[in-house]
Amino acid sequence: MLRQIADKKPDVVIHLGDIYYAGTQFEITNYFLKIWQQVLNLGDKLDRIPTYTLAGNHDMYSGGGPYYQLIQQLGQPASYFAFATLTGNSSPSTRATTTTTRRAAVPGRRTCRTPRSRGSPTK
Repeated sequence: MLRQIADKKPDVVIHLGDIYYAGTQFEITNYFLKIWQQVLNLGDKLDRIPTYTLAGNHDMYSGGGPYYQLIQQLGQPASYFAFATLTGNSSPSTRATTTTTRRAAVPGRRTCRTPRSRGSPTK
């Protein structure tokens, strides 16, 4: 799949997480970073095609340290991000808006709300 993405010559790539079994440094280096660099032809210039990655639960099994090191290598300033549309431009910007503060997940509490239709149950 990554080869197909590379053939399209993307301006940015978003990785959705959970490609590692336990999120160890070995897994991140060998099963993500080296493949990413080779298939996207990045070499040591990881910022040539900006990559944004989200953490899945497997990426946190080893404590998350290797994941946070990876996002630093990718130049991603935080573990979450949002894309915005620039004024006067109808297409989304390829520049992500991020913040350097990290929010801790609170078990049992939602961090994102979706609109509910009238009469739907709430939690």
